[in-house]
Amino acid sequence: GGLLAGLLGGYLARWVRIPSIVGYMVAGILVHQIAKRLGWNEPIKSTVASLNIVTDVALGLSLFMISRVFESRRLRATWQSLGRMSLTEIAMTSMTTALGCSIAAKFVFGVNLGFSLMIGLLLGFVAVATAPAATHLVLNEYEAKGPTTDHLLGMTGLNNLASVVGFNVVLIVFAWLSLPQGPAMTGGAHWINLLLISIGSLTLGLLLGALLSKLHAWLTLAETVIIFFTTFLALSVTTYLLRKSLGLEINPLVAVIGMGAAFSNLATNPQRFEETI
Repeated sequence: GGLLAGLLGGYLARWVRIPSIVGYMVAGILVHQIAKRLGWNEPIKSTVASLNIVTDVALGLSLFMISRVFESRRLRATWQSLGRMSLTEIAMTSMTTALGCSIAAKFVFGVNLGFSLMIGLLLGFVAVATAPAATHLVLNEYEAKGPTTDHLLGMTGLNNLASVVGFNVVLIVFAWLSLPQGPAMTGGAHWINLLLISIGSLTLGLLLGALLSKLHAWLTLAETVIIFFTTFLALSVTTYLLRKSLGLEINPLVAVIGMGAAFSNLATNPQRFEETI
C-alpha cells in the first residue's frame, strides 16, 4: 500500500510539474497518519526496521553516483569555487545551528553549559548533511547538467563527508574530556576510531574503487554490477563485525564516496556502468 501510494504521489507531482520526490514524501506522510489512526504503527515500524538494508543500499548508490563529480576533469573546472562555496556553506550552517541549539538547550531546557555546547555542535554537524538520494533523484528527473549541477553534486558529497567526520570529532572530543582516567589511558581508542571513520574509510573506498575499475575492464557489465552490490553489502557487514568484536568504527558511506571518486577517475568508460546503476 505504501509503495502504491508513493507511485501515485509521484505521478500526481509530475502532473502538477513539481519534482516526484515531493509526491513521494506527501504520500508517505499521509500513509503514516492513516496507519497511526488505524493502530498499525507497531507492525509498520517493525517492517521498516527490517528494510534498513534497502535504505543503506539506496544511500550508497546515490553517493556513488554523486561522487562522479570528483572526476579530475570536472574537479579542475570547479574546485576553486566549489571549495570556497562548500566551506562557507558548511561553516555557516553548522555554526548557526550549533549556536541556536546550544542557546535553546541552556536557557529553554536548563541543560548545563558543557552538555548544551555538545548538543549544539552535534546538531550543527547533523544540519550540514544533504540528502544524496533526493538530490540525485531531482537532478536525474530533470536531466540537469552543467556547472551549477556539478557544484551542487560536489557540495552534496563534501557536506556528507564533513557531517560524518565533524559529528564524530565532536563526540570523541567530549567523550575524551569527560573521561576520569584521563587521555593517556583511554583516549587512544577514540582517536583511532576517528582516523578509521575519516581517513581510513576514505582510503578503503579509494582502494575498492581502483579494484572495481580494473574488474570493470575485465568482466561483463552484469558481473561488475553484482560485484559492486556484493562489495557494498560486505562493507556494511564488516562495519557491524568491527564494531561488535573490536569496538572499531568505519563508515561505509564515506568509503562509497571514495569508491565512486576512484572509479570515475580510473575506469574505462565509467558512464556505461553508471547508466546501468
